[in-house]
Amino acid sequence: MSKLFQQVLKVLFKHGYYAKPLVIYGVKFSERDEQYFLKTVVSDWKDDVEKSIQTVEKGLRYARSLTIKYLLLAKKLSVLIRTGNDKTEKLLRELKDNFSNIPPIARKLIITIVTNNFYDGKTKTYIRTWGRKYFEDPSAVVFIKIAQARKYYRESKISMALHELVQAYKIANKIPHPTAMIAALNNAAWYIKNKHPLIALKFSKECIYTMGWYRELEEASLYSLDINDTVRTDWGFLSNVSDCRDNAF
Repeated sequence: MSKLFQQVLKVLFKHGYYAKPLVIYGVKFSERDEQYFLKTVVSDWKDDVEKSIQTVEKGLRYARSLTIKYLLLAKKLSVLIRTGNDKTEKLLRELKDNFSNIPPIARKLIITIVTNNFYDGKTKTYIRTWGRKYFEDPSAVVFIKIAQARKYYRESKISMALHELVQAYKIANKIPHPTAMIAALNNAAWYIKNKHPLIALKFSKECIYTMGWYRELEEASLYSLDINDTVRTDWGFLSNVSDCRDNAF
């Protein structure tokens, strides 16, 4: 891998969408096969599933290293899961069988994708996250905790789910990782909106504030505004979103 691509990956995995300017720079000036991976990341941010899969397939034809190959396969896995493609489990089993041969940086991305979607019930195959090094990486820990919270929520263990999300938010806020911050806040608001609407509203407002502060994904704002509107409508809270920020933490 080129030094530029390594630097882009380091910032991307640490800060998520906040690394967008560097990712765009990498698309223009990194090596050809590296560019395909970064283009897939950009397409993902735009929620352009068709373009993502096309770019992945092109990139796999030009991949010159195992790292690029498995980074692209990780993105392919993400797209297949999102679209409910019947090839998902086959690719998952292939990745699991070859897991020990996958370069560490690609392995971390695969684990994050698999963990999140396994706990959501979208995949049957699971790859264990017992490796100590994954829990030494704050960005990886954040998404593992968000995934664990989803599992607790599906089991109706709301207080445990909320605990994981609060911890995930605090870690993401220190990094900072805006995408993870928003996911944790939005999920927390959704999980408790029926029993604790006032607290849910605080989570939602903090989420909207965070998006405004970091200029985060426009697509993500729709979900956060939706939960904010849902709580206000269901419980008759009429104050405006502009009264942010009541910090929930």
